[in-house]
Amino acid sequence: RRILAFYGIRTNSEIVWKSSKARRYYVDGRAETLPPIEQIKADMPRLREYIAMRSEEELDKEDEIIIKNYRRSSAINTGYLNSLEDKAFSFVKEKVTKYSERMFFISFSGGKDSTVVSDLVRRALSRSDIPHIFGDTTLEDKFTYEYIKQFRKENPLVLLFEKRANHDFYKLVEVIGPPSKVMRWCCTIFKAGPINDLLSAFSGEKKVVSFYGIRRSESLQRSSYSADTDGAKIGSQVTVSPIIDWGEFDVWLYILSHGLSFD
Repeated sequence: RRILAFYGIRTNSEIVWKSSKARRYYVDGRAETLPPIEQIKADMPRLREYIAMRSEEELDKEDEIIIKNYRRSSAINTGYLNSLEDKAFSFVKEKVTKYSERMFFISFSGGKDSTVVSDLVRRALSRSDIPHIFGDTTLEDKFTYEYIKQFRKENPLVLLFEKRANHDFYKLVEVIGPPSKVMRWCCTIFKAGPINDLLSAFSGEKKVVSFYGIRRSESLQRSSYSADTDGAKIGSQVTVSPIIDWGEFDVWLYILSHGLSFD
């Protein structure tokens, strides 16, 4: 809404939808298109200033409108959500049966997707004792750390373990250089490595299964991911993704329909 307003597209309290990865928005059924990405990049300094000038009260009011519209949509789409849930529950139970000899974990980043997966898996299996693992990269947003604390408080029966690397990110940047598509060392050192160490401590030589909140619609790379992958980059782990075919709307529909807290 803030970007739309910057480009003179009136939103006020209307319903605003956006197609994933697209320039087109729908404002109360009216199609609106943003300028090309090159123009948006060129406008970025002024755009940042524009957003920074908005008062907290204005921003909070806009957020309230967004949540209100999602809640209205959740009531209309109850049947659709039930269908999504039933499919996800069946998928989770199927994988638990398939990998019954392995240990199960939930990969928990504190984001909305892993929050949904956590709730889905616990509901599907009617149990809260599946360990959650939070891989602390030390670069998380402060709100993520606050949410982790809130999640612990709201879910006292959940075993939530945190693991972080014993390295300083900025010192490694000076030595290795910043992470890039060619030098993708950050995830290995600060996430995959520590999580693998923790999983090994729990399971020893036993293979594990981790439920992930990965979705195909998040990126081009993830669009080709499998919902059930053996031999992931974290040790001998099998990754299982119950919401891999869910869209952004589906995730928020679930969160707001079930009253979940989110980061």
